[in-house]
Amino acid sequence: MKVFLTPILATFLLWPLGLTTVHSAGDIYDHDTRLWSGFTWRQFKSGNWSGDLHGELRWFDDISRVGAYVIQQKIHYRVNSKTVIGLGPSFINLEKEKAPDNNKIRAEFQASQILFQNQEITFSTRNRLELRWWQANDRETEPMTRHQLKFAKRASFLPCLTKISISNEFFYDWYRSDFNENRFFPVSLHFSSSKKNTSAILYLQVRSRKRLEIWQEAYILGLTLII
Repeated sequence: MKVFLTPILATFLLWPLGLTTVHSAGDIYDHDTRLWSGFTWRQFKSGNWSGDLHGELRWFDDISRVGAYVIQQKIHYRVNSKTVIGLGPSFINLEKEKAPDNNKIRAEFQASQILFQNQEITFSTRNRLELRWWQANDRETEPMTRHQLKFAKRASFLPCLTKISISNEFFYDWYRSDFNENRFFPVSLHFSSSKKNTSAILYLQVRSRKRLEIWQEAYILGLTLII
């Protein structure tokens, strides 16, 4: 268990150092290698209601600097054994050369549903509506929808590993009437410790975005700790 927790705790102990390295630069993909480090706090659970607070730092430029941070609050309601709905605000700060204070606020509404499940595998989907406001421009609200399909299978070939998953999520920008982003997760490893009520997700992501009709990719290693 100590082997499992040590690299995770080390990552999050470095968060304050990462915050001091944020500086202005373009959000350029160009096959960039990145690191996303997230932390989720399960705030409460009462009946069918639950809430969590999520924070995340995102390293850009081949993991040489922190260029963005994210704060999200979510309230969830379990409709039945297969469906969960949720809503909440998000705040994102993305440093750019031409707009150093490029803050984004989102109102998010989502529904997650299990399409098929047995003792070994799970097929699930998540659909989300985001209403986005950017500080750096005067445009009206930008509506975005996100649609994810995930396949997960039970696994235990590593200590504390509970399942492995693969998923894909695409984005539709209603303001521009275009598909402009795709996030493919070729592998996600889900770890859990029942004694400590702590879990973690280690994943790889290929994030593609359309810029001036050209698709660009970034390759992301991610780690989220959940307590």
